[in-house]
Amino acid sequence: MTPFQTYDIRKLDGFAAVDDCRVVGIATYAIKGPRCEIVTINAFVQCRGVGTALVDAAMSTAIDGGCTRLTLFTTNDNLNAQRFYTRRWFRMATFYPDAMDAVRRIKPGVPATGAHGIPLRDMIEFDMDLKSGGAIRTDVYQAK
Repeated sequence: MTPFQTYDIRKLDGFAAVDDCRVVGIATYAIKGPRCEIVTINAFVQCRGVGTALVDAAMSTAIDGGCTRLTLFTTNDNLNAQRFYTRRWFRMATFYPDAMDAVRRIKPGVPATGAHGIPLRDMIEFDMDLKSGGAIRTDVYQAK
């Protein structure tokens, strides 16, 4: 069993972050019962609050949709994403060793080595409990 589901992102709902008529970020999500999964998130400019705005939009949508959990997956080599999500009240919920083998069966072009020269092997599921107040983030980093 794989820890993830495959999606056709062209069929997902999502958000675009726009600055001066230019798209600076996009995110897609899927809601299944009480869980909202951020499927893709891309900030095309860094350190300007784009990623935070996209996460906030997903969080608001999840809460409005009656979801109690906001989740996403990243890989073991993506240290920037791990730091980003942890600073925004996500918790590392589940570690899936060697999950990238399953990904490579679907997408054979996924490389064996990822960012920073780290072997690309595992997936990490991040999770936020929306019903316990985890979505109230007044004391966390706020992008400028």
